[in-house]
Amino acid sequence: AAERDIFVSKDSGKNWVRSSQGLSAINIRSLTQNYIDREIIFASAENGLFRSTDGGGSWVKIFSLDSADNEDFEDEESESSASPARVSIDPFNPEIIYLSAKEGIFKSENGGDSWKRLPKTGLPGTQVKNLVFPSYNKGFIFAATENGVFRFSEEEDMWKDLYAGLPSKKAVFVALSSRQDALWLATKNGVFKSKGDIYEVKEISALDEARTVLENFSNEPSFREIQEAAIEYAEVHPEKIAKWRRGAKTKALLPRLSFGIDQDKGDYYHSGEWIGEDEDTGWDITCTWNLGELIWNSSQTLIDVRSKLMVQLRDDILDEVTRLYFERRRLQIELHRNPPENVTEFIEKELRLQELTADIDAMTGGYLSREVAKRKAGYPQ
Repeated sequence: AAERDIFVSKDSGKNWVRSSQGLSAINIRSLTQNYIDREIIFASAENGLFRSTDGGGSWVKIFSLDSADNEDFEDEESESSASPARVSIDPFNPEIIYLSAKEGIFKSENGGDSWKRLPKTGLPGTQVKNLVFPSYNKGFIFAATENGVFRFSEEEDMWKDLYAGLPSKKAVFVALSSRQDALWLATKNGVFKSKGDIYEVKEISALDEARTVLENFSNEPSFREIQEAAIEYAEVHPEKIAKWRRGAKTKALLPRLSFGIDQDKGDYYHSGEWIGEDEDTGWDITCTWNLGELIWNSSQTLIDVRSKLMVQLRDDILDEVTRLYFERRRLQIELHRNPPENVTEFIEKELRLQELTADIDAMTGGYLSREVAKRKAGYPQ
């Protein structure tokens, strides 16, 4: 398939012949071949779906959102805005064909002669990337969309989302595992594999989804641990005041020591005759207790003043570090669930995240970065 033409080779690609009879396609997206009748080929293009029943010799347009061709869809967008993404043929019945477009998912049960839209209940209006059909569990369809991966059940006649736990809902492609008991999903944030039974989807509450998202940050300290680290680093722990008060009370139990030395010098005479100098030295130690300080100590007034200042400082530190912590967490969740597609905007948010991390580290002596690195390395908390 080229942009507006289709070429056919019947000698393994050595020679090619243009096959565009009846083809008015614009921007051909893909070709899909019937797995039983190999002469039937579908060409998905920007302006509709074309079918060939003679191996590409001639083409007929069989689907368009133009109201002239499809009266049932006259309330939809014009043909020029339609963009079928992919044709999918039911693996159990080649007469059943699915077409995914911006306007929804359409189904034909007669090889493409007529179409009906599948229910949109539970499926947001978004571009469907591709569809997969389990061969062991008939009646199910899985769709990769820009809003995540969804499951359709013929029994329930509705779609249910399966994107809980994904860092990004923007899916690119979905595929079934070889045993068809799990889904592989390609997103802009990497490749993911589903957990649990993909055929028995439980309703996920907003609370459960929030918990699933927050589990991605389980290797980081809690806000209480960050607060304790900030208090410890700033030396404003309440225990410090308690130690001061205990010290002031026990101060009265210790005596006040004073030490004195007396020295007396004079001349010594015998019978009027000077013999020499007379020197007399004495010393004393005095211990005094002021037991009244056990009840009240003048240091208590100073401690009260310092305690008030310390409480104010501690509150300021806790307010600031708590604000930084939750601003950082909100930014993490935003980048995790809805990362900006604009490179400049993404870089700005990433730099802001690093700035918040650095601010918290500055208030905790590097505790946040150090603890995250330890936990990622598997060291015990």
